[in-house]
Amino acid sequence: MIPRLGGSFPFPTGLARGRLLDINSTTSNRPFVVPNDLTPPDAPHVVDESLVTPIYEGARYGDAQLQAITFAVAGSLLVLARPPQHQRTLLIIVNDIAGFNIRVNFDAPANVATGLPIPPGGNLFLDTSVPQNDINVFAPIAGVIQIGYINLDIHNLQRLA
Repeated sequence: MIPRLGGSFPFPTGLARGRLLDINSTTSNRPFVVPNDLTPPDAPHVVDESLVTPIYEGARYGDAQLQAITFAVAGSLLVLARPPQHQRTLLIIVNDIAGFNIRVNFDAPANVATGLPIPPGGNLFLDTSVPQNDINVFAPIAGVIQIGYINLDIHNLQRLA
């Protein structure tokens, strides 16, 4: 036996069905009641400027760099060196070589069996924990890959040119 809903159906019924609810209605059938202690004060809100985070922080954000790496022949290339006095905070490697996987290795040359494979059209996207190593990429044929990264100058906290 299927239970039937009685008169205490929680949604608007009758005349209000199919119409937008007016939450500011003064009728006794108000669908929502806002307690007085939750209403905003009449005085304007004052912002404490010392608590506001600036949009640009030298130790957190940086300028993005984009490089197209061209492989003239098959092989492994050092495509991004370890940042000497910087901190890498973003790394994106995109495989634009159609039909072939590339391989990415850290601090050592990559080859056909060593490294993380990236399929055609795929990418390696690191934005939370970003390795600071040398980045080596192996391509099995000639072609182009894309590398995007952000390095921060951790000593000067200035934007990089």
